[in-house]
Amino acid sequence: MSFDVSSVRRAASVAAAGCTAVAAVALAGTPAHAQVRPASCTVVDIGQPGKIYVAGAYAGEVEQQYDNCHDVRSHFQWSSAFRSANPSAYVSLDADYGSGTAGSGGGYAYQAQDEYSSWAYIYTNGANTWRADAIVDGSACGTGDAYGDYHDYATGAEFGSPTNASC
Repeated sequence: MSFDVSSVRRAASVAAAGCTAVAAVALAGTPAHAQVRPASCTVVDIGQPGKIYVAGAYAGEVEQQYDNCHDVRSHFQWSSAFRSANPSAYVSLDADYGSGTAGSGGGYAYQAQDEYSSWAYIYTNGANTWRADAIVDGSACGTGDAYGDYHDYATGAEFGSPTNASC
């Protein structure tokens, strides 16, 4: 069996061009802002939650979540009773790193039991220390900020106390 070198080169060029075209089409279909997360990023709850009360009723609590891919977000879980009685209540979320915030989000009580901010990289602006932050706007009133306690990702230490909010 003999091979013509120019035929082999031509076949290799065609195959390479085909692979490049497939890759270009695949990348073109992916938005530049899409967060591609490895399946191995395990999410865990961090620290003590801050609780929120609206007009004397327990509305829910905010806590920090961390994935082992170095991202953090805020998680708010509505109280089932409050959610049923106040479907138009809205929670605003972000992750606080001391000198600023990142990873905003939120939602109405009728939408879901759990609301999340977007993920933020834990070393944003050189930050190592984070806490979860939430504000609830209910029909009766709006709360101030509730915070979970701080977590320092450089040392693994938790410090401070959670801050509850009410109106």
